[in-house]
Amino acid sequence: MTATRPVPNGGLGATADECAAIVRDLMRSFRVLPDPPELLDLWLDLVARHGIVGKRAHDARLVAFRRGHAIRRLVTFNIDGFRAFEGLELMRPA
Repeated sequence: MTATRPVPNGGLGATADECAAIVRDLMRSFRVLPDPPELLDLWLDLVARHGIVGKRAHDARLVAFRRGHAIRRLVTFNIDGFRAFEGLELMRPA
């Protein structure tokens, strides 16, 4: 989880306990959606179309999840990592 990644490496530098508390707070504030049934097909399409390898496969899964639920906006610290995916409104958290 990027929240536990060190700050110099693009994370928040949170401990595992701090991260768990953050996630619990988020779960109280937002509706948690299940994986859409077509998630694997959407993900495989993105991986093949964009030549995804390595860590970017996780980003592609988020994009596939978003498509499966028709979510327009993605909030991320990694704006550049998601620019290649079309039809995606990107926002950096404040």
